Amino acid sequence: MSWFQSKDAPVWLGLLLLLNACGESAPKTQDKPDLVPSSHIEISLTDEVRVPAVRRFGINLTGQSYWGSQQILNNVVALNPGFEGRQFQSLVDVAIGGRGEFVTRGPASGWTENFWKGARFELINGANKGKSGRIMRSWPGVGDGGARFVADQPYEFASGDVLILRLTSDGYGDGQWWPQIEGAGKVSTTVADTRPGSPGTQSLKLTTTRPGDRVNLRAYADSKRAGHEPFLRLTGEYRLSFWAKSNRPDTQLKVFFRRITDPQQLWLEKEVALEAAWKEQTFDFQIARDSRPGTIELVFELSRGEVQLDDVSLKRTRPPTSILEDGPPIKNPTPFRDEMVAALQRLRPGILRYHVGHWGDTLDNMLAEPFARKTMGYSYWSADTDPVSYPLHHFLELCQLVDAEPWVIVPVTFSPREMQGLIEYLAGASDTHYGRLRREQGYREAWIKHFDRIHLELGNEAWNETFRGATIDDPAVYGMRGQELFNAARRTVSYQKDKFQLILGGQPIGGPRNQIIHQSGKAHDAFTLAPYTRFSLDDPGTATHFYRDLFEETRNQVREGWMKQNFDMINQSNHPVPLVIYETNLHTTEGDISQSALDRFIPSAGSAIGMGFHMLHFLSEMGIRDQCFYNLSQYNFKRADEKEVLLWGAVRNYGPPLQARPSFYMLEMLNMALDGDMVKTEHSGRLPDWQGVFWPNKAFHNGNLLASYGFKHRDGGGALVVFNLDTNEPIPVRLRFSGKKPFKATYYQLSYAQVTDNNETEREVRIVDFEVPDFGDGYETPLGPITMNLWVWEKTEGGKGR
Repeated sequence: MSWFQSKDAPVWLGLLLLLNACGESAPKTQDKPDLVPSSHIEISLTDEVRVPAVRRFGINLTGQSYWGSQQILNNVVALNPGFEGRQFQSLVDVAIGGRGEFVTRGPASGWTENFWKGARFELINGANKGKSGRIMRSWPGVGDGGARFVADQPYEFASGDVLILRLTSDGYGDGQWWPQIEGAGKVSTTVADTRPGSPGTQSLKLTTTRPGDRVNLRAYADSKRAGHEPFLRLTGEYRLSFWAKSNRPDTQLKVFFRRITDPQQLWLEKEVALEAAWKEQTFDFQIARDSRPGTIELVFELSRGEVQLDDVSLKRTRPPTSILEDGPPIKNPTPFRDEMVAALQRLRPGILRYHVGHWGDTLDNMLAEPFARKTMGYSYWSADTDPVSYPLHHFLELCQLVDAEPWVIVPVTFSPREMQGLIEYLAGASDTHYGRLRREQGYREAWIKHFDRIHLELGNEAWNETFRGATIDDPAVYGMRGQELFNAARRTVSYQKDKFQLILGGQPIGGPRNQIIHQSGKAHDAFTLAPYTRFSLDDPGTATHFYRDLFEETRNQVREGWMKQNFDMINQSNHPVPLVIYETNLHTTEGDISQSALDRFIPSAGSAIGMGFHMLHFLSEMGIRDQCFYNLSQYNFKRADEKEVLLWGAVRNYGPPLQARPSFYMLEMLNMALDGDMVKTEHSGRLPDWQGVFWPNKAFHNGNLLASYGFKHRDGGGALVVFNLDTNEPIPVRLRFSGKKPFKATYYQLSYAQVTDNNETEREVRIVDFEVPDFGDGYETPLGPITMNLWVWEKTEGGKGR
């Protein structure tokens, strides 16, 4: 192992930098022919703009869960806190048509018989486009057959027709709760009887009718175990509040809040005094220590009588001491956890993508308060609904707080009227319908006044069978639907072209499909793809093989791969638009790779460096400014072969303290550089044999073994990012600037001992930094193998950053 890969690498590198800075001034550059062997490769930072007005890289923000690092809301019981009903919206495509009936494309659906009875439908293409009606009967498919439907209208359904099915149901108030019933106990939903002032329409009733009956209603959290610490560390002061009433004076209700460990951690146990009228019950308690993993549960235990419950909240009211000791409490008016907000403020994403599984949602439900939000479903494969997640206005509030542009996924089930309503909510005056709703939620000004742009993408992977029910299989129909909805958006009075980016999406490997989408929809401002890398892998053998192939896959995508083909197709069309990236990361979910190799390579420092090169190279070579990493919070993903791969979250655990993966630090470093204009860098020279290395007899091309990216910041400062992508040897570099006067810079490096180090148990990968007082023209330094290096400098006295 070379000293560049030791834990002392930053110290040695710092000494070298200091020796360079304290020595004699660098000699003047001499004219010499290209390809002359030299002791250093020269990197010249020019004034030529390569990509103007770059933007900080963004990240996807997924929904709330009850496990892992995706527990991001302050309310521990946020998955259906108002006991509301459900809604289901799905797109289906007709395989076999008929008069008043049709069969969808197979294989069989996950819907039960008459699941869709009474649902409304609307045709969005074909001869009957725009016609609607109701479903009278429905049956699930059998084997390879599709689902069968009978309509109340004698339309002549045809193969290729696409319909939106819409179903809203009262009841189901215990959705995302776990009832446990003993004896003749009962859990039921009460409609139109809610606590005073509730934004919802339902409450939940627990009933016992005879001695020995018992009803327990549970909400769970932190059910995922990995390591010796909980994902959701509950320390600080908390408040449980809920509304309840009972018309039976003998009612006995207890409430428990605990972590299931051995011994059990019981934090709250109370008997609840009930009255005939609705009354808010509030219990304050403190958790001094919470360090052992185990499932958390909130339990309402009814042993006698009857009780109605509504609008449950369990929130931290004062953060733990460990946060307060790091500095003053962060100003966080949002409903998100302080730890998550602090991580985002550190990361400084340029974009946050609203990725909460709302693929079949309605606009009104997206904008409803948490206590009024219905659980939502869309999937062709299941009749289950997903948990309630945070509403759109809370997401926008978070974007404003962390200075990120919102990227909103618009469900493909939206109608043109809903699309116009969304624009009205984001940009309309406060006297419009959705403007008034925004004002009632506490946001008087239009949201577009707070952001440079708002990105609106039609559907999440509308090509992906995993999300069938929220997909449009026919690319022409998807493109035309995008044109219809986007034209509706443009017709909205409050629409401002320079404030919105309307986006259609495709799949990188689906070149012909993407071309049809792009040609079928002419109202989109951008086309988005997800250039994931390292999909299918067998055991790579050595680290050299794994990282060499990782870097080469990015280079190939830029030179001739699917991304290059899509880029050329769009730019050579009669409707050229920017290419943007909605998601990217490693995606090692296939292949015969072993569990040990997955654990070794995927969450490693080298992989993070590879993703940094991946994203910057797409920016440099294709001008792709808008890029979103996938994603902020996720511990792992279970593959089809039952192996677990540590994807896709940049945060393993919010702590405190924050347990970030190397990919988080990679994004943090790049977002320090991304500002102003990307300027061209030039590499020159070749090295003689140096520590056993033989360089080809040609100049260094950017992105080969040495990749550099320069930035001229808007305030007059600048930044330079340099990767050594050689897997074995260091590369000595000499930097060239147009100005000769030295200036001060700060150096940052993604530091590790072994390139396969990760932060899953111990913090082995981190950012190190130190000041370089005499940075500038002629500065020399060696760059260790597989390293990511960043220099940032501020505006100097002469008005130039260099």
